[in-house]
Amino acid sequence: MMNRRQFGERMACGLAGLASAACARRGLATPDKAARPFRLSVMLWTLRPKYAAEQAIDLVAGAGYDGFELVDEDKKWSAADMTRVRGRMAHFGIVCDAISGIDTGFAEPGAAERLAGELNGRMMQAERLGCRRIILLSGKRDNSISREKQHAVCIENLQRAGDVAAKRGFTLLLEPIDALENPPIYLTRVEEAFEIVRAVRQPSVQVLYDFYHQQRGLPQGGGVVPLLGPLRGNVDLLGLVHVADVPGRHAPGTGVIDYAAIYRGLRREGYRGWMAMEFLPTGDAAAELHKAAAETAAV
Repeated sequence: MMNRRQFGERMACGLAGLASAACARRGLATPDKAARPFRLSVMLWTLRPKYAAEQAIDLVAGAGYDGFELVDEDKKWSAADMTRVRGRMAHFGIVCDAISGIDTGFAEPGAAERLAGELNGRMMQAERLGCRRIILLSGKRDNSISREKQHAVCIENLQRAGDVAAKRGFTLLLEPIDALENPPIYLTRVEEAFEIVRAVRQPSVQVLYDFYHQQRGLPQGGGVVPLLGPLRGNVDLLGLVHVADVPGRHAPGTGVIDYAAIYRGLRREGYRGWMAMEFLPTGDAAAELHKAAAETAAV
C-alpha cells in the first residue's frame, strides 16, 4: 500500500508525464536544455484557476522548463503546502527563479525604510523556496511633485533597497507596467527603468523587461525595432525577460510581436539569462508551453 508521500509523487509524475505525452503527440521534441540560449520559466498565475500551484509546477516541469515564478501565492501556503511544493521542485529539478508580492512602491516619496522592512520579510519567505530574486513595481505617480523629482525618489529608495538585498544575496528586478493595464502607475517604460538602475549603481538592482507591457505602450503599429532599441548598451542591467503576445496576453505567435526577431535580438545583444512565459493559454497549456520553449531555441 502506498503512503501519502508516494501517492503524491506518483500523481506529480503522472501530470508531468501527461504534459510530455501531449507534446509528443503534437510532434514537439523537447530541446536540449544545455543548448538553449535562455533559462526558461513560467509565471504560475497564468495557469490559474485550472491548475493548483502543485499541479502547475508539474505541468511546467513536464513541458521542459527550468523554473517557475510566483506573485504572492506562497503567502497563503501552509507548512504542509510548502513541504509538498519543495518536494516537487526537488523531484523535477525545477527552481523558483523569481517572486513578487511587495506592496510598497519604489517610486513612493519617503518609502525607503518601509520598502526595506517589507523586503526583509519577503526575502525570508522567498528563502523557503530557495528563491533569490524579487520583482518590484514602482507604485503610483505622485502628481504633487515633478516627474524628475519622482525619478530621483526611485533612485534614492532603490539604493537603500539594493543595500538590503545585497546583504542577503538577493537581486531586485524592476518591472515597468503599461498605463493601459495600470493607469496610475509611475514606471511604464523600460527605457526609464534602465536609466534608474544605471543611476542606482548596485549589482543587486536589475531590470525586468516585459515585452507585452512595452508593446502596449508603443504607438499603434510599433514594431520590433522600438522593442529592441532599449536593449542596446543595457543588457548588463537586464535580469529577466517576460513573454506574452499582444493583444490578449496569449502565446507568442498569436499577436503582433515578432518574437523570433526578439529572441535573435536578445542573443545578438548577449543576453543569456532567465526568460519567463507569462501568457494565458487558450487551448492545451502543456502543448502551448512546450511550443513556446522550443521556439526560443529555434532562432
